Amino acid sequence: MHAYVEPARDGGAERTPLPDSEHAQQLQMVRSNQRDNDRLRIIRNLTFSYNITSAQAAAFVAEFEFTEAKQEACVLMYAVLSDANFDAVLAKLRFDAERDAVRQKVGLAAPAAAPAAPQAKPAAAPRPAAQPKDEVSWMKKKPVDSDEDSD
Repeated sequence: MHAYVEPARDGGAERTPLPDSEHAQQLQMVRSNQRDNDRLRIIRNLTFSYNITSAQAAAFVAEFEFTEAKQEACVLMYAVLSDANFDAVLAKLRFDAERDAVRQKVGLAAPAAAPAAPQAKPAAAPRPAAQPKDEVSWMKKKPVDSDEDSD
């Protein structure tokens, strides 16, 4: 992955919002490329000229195949987001660990995690102590002095 480059806040005035028609064309270009490196090149080129909305950025991220490329695309587009809804972009990542990695790269604090409810396991029922089995457990032995013939 490439290192995160801090956005030039004072130099961002030359960027214009990405028009919907241009977004549709660029999204089609991203889709037509099969390799994530080529897709990232398109995104990098876009970030030089345009500010991108979080919805547009989320659409771009959804087109990437591999996690590393998705994360790098998130990092690239964070610097040029025109709205503050970066969570909508991060929602395109599959796991929380991936989202946290991107947040760390761009310098955002991870969201306050809700306190996890302790998941107590139900106590296992105690097992009865093993009792020695008779030599013939399926049949009761007759007393030696018994006259009973029934088996």
